[in-house]
Amino acid sequence: MQTGLVLSLSSRLLSFVFSVTAIVWTAGPASAQSDRDSDTAYSRSRNVHVVGRITATDLPKAYGSSQTYPQVRFDQKPGRPFAYLANTEGFWIIDIENPGSPSIIETVHIRRASGDDVFVSDLRTAMSDGRHLVITAIRNTSAPGSDAIVVHDVTSPRTTAIREVASYTSGDTSGISRIFPYRHSSGASLIFAAGGGDILALDLAALLNGSDPLVARYPTPPLLDDRFK
Repeated sequence: MQTGLVLSLSSRLLSFVFSVTAIVWTAGPASAQSDRDSDTAYSRSRNVHVVGRITATDLPKAYGSSQTYPQVRFDQKPGRPFAYLANTEGFWIIDIENPGSPSIIETVHIRRASGDDVFVSDLRTAMSDGRHLVITAIRNTSAPGSDAIVVHDVTSPRTTAIREVASYTSGDTSGISRIFPYRHSSGASLIFAAGGGDILALDLAALLNGSDPLVARYPTPPLLDDRFK
């Protein structure tokens, strides 16, 4: 791990990175001995050690039968000790203010993510007009063209109900699997959405106020595809 990366993370976030990793490896009920063994495995570095953990058994039951956690993101703003963990049909908000005892404070179910062939494929955080947002990409492999980007306002997760504030359906049969929020030099907040076809550039402010957010569409260069044929 590079020194610059370590210095850029607060001790709160760094300690939680290792506890979230434990979710993948402790999906079933864990005994006290296995907990100790797991903590030892994640504490082999002389200057990194486990201070708190959340395992899959600590999480509320995922909406579907499959417990899959594709993304975890951390709030990057001072005074916002929150982590966002995606599951197949939504995401959890985890309070990590006390890294020794992280707690789930909200379970968000994205209605359009229900179904065997529909799932959350990516999760990102962004800001717009002072609002803190969680942006998710929803894949629907059974209905090409119905993939969506869904935005939730998470400005005050401890005191205010989390609500969906915007959504965008691509209509692209190649789907949306990854999203990348970006602050342009002009000050505009953009979302780049990528899948198996064109790359889309969306204006986040337009998306939030109900206007057409599509700024540009970038075809995937054929040369890039040819390299893998």
